[in-house]
Amino acid sequence: MDEQSVIHPTCFFAPDIAAADELLQRQVLTPLLPAGMLPSLG
Repeated sequence: MDEQSVIHPTCFFAPDIAAADELLQRQVLTPLLPAGMLPSLG
């Protein structure tokens, strides 16, 4: 059970982290950077 418990989250979070990283980056940088810089990131 330990092996499956370790492998499952790894494969499940892999795609989640990529999407979460982009969303988190925008959510954090959006208020910090000016409106003129937003289009550059997007």
